[in-house]
Amino acid sequence: MLITFKLEKDGKKWHAFCPELEGCHTFGATKEEALKNLKDAVMLYMEDEIENQSMKAVITVVELHKKASHV
Repeated sequence: MLITFKLEKDGKKWHAFCPELEGCHTFGATKEEALKNLKDAVMLYMEDEIENQSMKAVITVVELHKKASHV
């Protein structure tokens, strides 16, 4: 499963989220903090999905890669 992320400026904070994972979003004071928080949020989301048997895969590593430099 490929998980993408979006990063948007929201007032003085940054909003980071994964469109493929409903409800998986977070904020940070900086882009870097928002992305770190998103990595944690994705891991928690996946752990919860696995515990609820909604997902059968086990996630071992989460990496965030920057695709474009327009942000």
